[in-house]
Amino acid sequence: GDTVVDPDREFRRRFMSERNRLQTWFKNTDWQTLRRRAWQIYKGDCKRLKSLRSQSAANPDQRSPANVARVTLKKAWRWNLLHAFGIFIRRCKVQKLRTTPVAEIERLMEPGMGEGGHQGDVGVFHDRFSATPKSEITIGDNDSDCLGSGWHGVEQPPGAVAPYRWSRGRAWFYLRPTNGQDHLVLRIASPIEPREVRVSIEGVETGTSTVVEEVAEIRMPIPGSLPRNELLEFRLETDWLRPIDRGMGPDLRELGIIAFSMRVE
Repeated sequence: GDTVVDPDREFRRRFMSERNRLQTWFKNTDWQTLRRRAWQIYKGDCKRLKSLRSQSAANPDQRSPANVARVTLKKAWRWNLLHAFGIFIRRCKVQKLRTTPVAEIERLMEPGMGEGGHQGDVGVFHDRFSATPKSEITIGDNDSDCLGSGWHGVEQPPGAVAPYRWSRGRAWFYLRPTNGQDHLVLRIASPIEPREVRVSIEGVETGTSTVVEEVAEIRMPIPGSLPRNELLEFRLETDWLRPIDRGMGPDLRELGIIAFSMRVE
């Protein structure tokens, strides 16, 4: 319900996201990593707040994404500090149960990309446990149950050849190649400026390609070592920009490339 486009629910969703990020990190991190990373986490959020204050000054609407993110980030830190004792007790219980080595936990963590507050089209986000297996994703048609995080909403302005989604700096999606399907085919474009797109499948880097303004189909091999007839996690990674920083309007989103479809063949 918190993904419904409603200002009050948006505020609560963002607050819970920020609060749980800090709480989960503190509960599950070993003391050595906690001491090493705590100052970095704090400095990183201070930089986020500084950026969000600047964005809020440019757009004073209290319901704007920057204002919602700024307020909820501050409230999240305040909540965790006020409940520090209870979180510490929960941490002690969690750490007694931990059997996985710290190095293995850190290996599974995704490093941040320095991206700002806008979280994209959270209403369609899935992971490998909830995504629907399919061999082709067509944006605006059958993409609501097979995309991971990192995507903005569907768009089709006048003159667009087909519906598309902007990616952020990183974007995930899920496909199931069958026997004999050895290539990923992306129908993508980069209308603002050329972008180098890096693709990985199940954490295995498969290649890079430079994407330009014109819509093009990019083919990349699917390693033979990866299973077939199983759901695989695909990741796109690219540089991004915010239109507001380029004087291109008030758009605060982080924009990477646009995608029209993804398929395996």
